[in-house]
Amino acid sequence: MSKTFGTLVMIAALAASLGIVAAATGSGAAAGAFSVNVNYNSAVGNYLTTNNGYALYTNTQESAYGGTSSCYGACAQIWHAYYNSTLNLPSGLNSSSFGSINRTGGGKQLTYLGRPLYTYAGDTGQAQVSGNGIGGIWYVAKVANYAPVSSSPSTTKPGAITNSSSTGNGANTTAVGIAGNIQRSAENSTPNQSTTTVTTPANSTGGNNTLLYAVIIVVIIIIIVAAYFVVRKR
Repeated sequence: MSKTFGTLVMIAALAASLGIVAAATGSGAAAGAFSVNVNYNSAVGNYLTTNNGYALYTNTQESAYGGTSSCYGACAQIWHAYYNSTLNLPSGLNSSSFGSINRTGGGKQLTYLGRPLYTYAGDTGQAQVSGNGIGGIWYVAKVANYAPVSSSPSTTKPGAITNSSSTGNGANTTAVGIAGNIQRSAENSTPNQSTTTVTTPANSTGGNNTLLYAVIIVVIIIIIVAAYFVVRKR
């Protein structure tokens, strides 16, 4: 009887330990990197970034296209359409500000306040905004009055916007003109290396997770040792 009871205690202790680890791992995953985040640059203020910290841009001329993209061909080789099927947003961002469009030829693209989002091929590292101002039409997607209130992300699907990009000659001609302006401006521009502060969400700090896991391991060891001595006494 004592051996059976001891075995049950050991199993319960192990199950409890695994439950603690699973809960901690799950909470860490939920608090991981955001698919769209916010960074701060002293020259441009708060702006959107990808989950990897690269700046997101919009084309000011694309507002005339009703939220569709005019960037294809040579333009798309420089400005890459950004899409993520699930949004993990920091608390200071509103999911209603985001949507998605269908790109000509297939694929989707995220939008912010109705404008498609892009990354710039010239940004070779995180927190760079070297594409800001190129051609007088490309600018980082600024976030006005950004004030995060908690570390919990909101998870949602991008709003379904079914507008397809125009395939008319006017749109294609504009896209080619934009691409030409981009190429000339990129060749003559110097990347903006102004002072930049990278903001990291409090809940995605690796150091805190490491400490948490260390505490969990100690708790597991204590539970197992305690269960062992309970079994021996019986």
